[in-house]
Amino acid sequence: MLEFIERILPENLELYLKITGWEKKPHKNQYLYVFEKFYEEYSKSYKIVFPSNRDFEDFTDKIRTVVKTLSVLNSESQQSEIRNILNTSKDILSLRIISSSSRNGSIPLELASRLVMGIKDLIIYSVCNETRPIPVVPRMTKDSIKYANEFRFAQTQKGSYIVNIESQDIFEDGIQLGMNDMHDYPMTRKAIERIQRGFELIANVKDESKLQDISYHCGLNANMCDAILEITDYQGDIEIESKVNWANYMPQSKEIPDTISLKSIDFAVMKRLSDFYRNEENYVEVDIVGYVSTLHKKWVDYKEKRAKDRVVTIIWIVEGDIHYVKTQLTEDDYKVACDAHRDSRPIEISGTLDKSRNRWFLENPQGFRIH
Repeated sequence: MLEFIERILPENLELYLKITGWEKKPHKNQYLYVFEKFYEEYSKSYKIVFPSNRDFEDFTDKIRTVVKTLSVLNSESQQSEIRNILNTSKDILSLRIISSSSRNGSIPLELASRLVMGIKDLIIYSVCNETRPIPVVPRMTKDSIKYANEFRFAQTQKGSYIVNIESQDIFEDGIQLGMNDMHDYPMTRKAIERIQRGFELIANVKDESKLQDISYHCGLNANMCDAILEITDYQGDIEIESKVNWANYMPQSKEIPDTISLKSIDFAVMKRLSDFYRNEENYVEVDIVGYVSTLHKKWVDYKEKRAKDRVVTIIWIVEGDIHYVKTQLTEDDYKVACDAHRDSRPIEISGTLDKSRNRWFLENPQGFRIH
């Protein structure tokens, strides 16, 4: 871990010190950062000085001195201090593969290939579903691939077989977030939260019908389940431990656990969930042309057990059969729906039709307009 000291940027250390209570002090030399902190246990103030630019010849030596100082003051190992500094500005998702074939810290090439492809697909489809939650993503989007490329495979660890996937460091492209920007979550954070939240829903499932209702909205969809199953299908005794070290530069969700363990029973749930979502009898992409029959400023969705705003019912005739489809609209689209209903004019809309309900519901409505 000590060799990673060369990866520390001035911005990494500056942010870490601010978060841990160090106060930045003005200095006549603009090329130096000066921080000070009072330690009650030592009844003394300490000062840390380091170059503001990593291109200076003595930068690494100065950072090494800072790490040693922090290690002593915080009663931590130097490795821990380096890890804390580097992790301040990026999230790290660690997947530990536990199986009979990984006990010596290595895995077969076939499993390694499945692991790489599975993780890649998991992240890409997490981004897709974060952008537009649907049960099955028909194809990867260019934006999802772009965001996935902001993740990196980090050095593996010992202990069965552990793969670390890092989000992009917020400072790598010269981006500097002020303390007021901490709530502006990047897509990489949202993607990891969705993965970890989805794993938690799977691991704690008590009612699979309830899981089917909510999973793709806030957790795993069919594509994400399949990405994990691609890994576990290699061998029957595989278990996966998912752990996240959250970047400190923004608050983490208290509702999402840092560590989740998945076993064979959980992968069986994933398989059933994927099959359910991929069954066209339950979900299908549709283009609807019909008429607005009713408007609801407030409507109780008993399936999801919550109230929804601006829900309309659309009369849709398919091959001579009349269907009533509900959907939730934006404020602007709801105004258009009111006009269409008043004037008895046809409308058109696209989305994912949830046919698993007693009354059909159109999820993720797109392109609502008067026909």
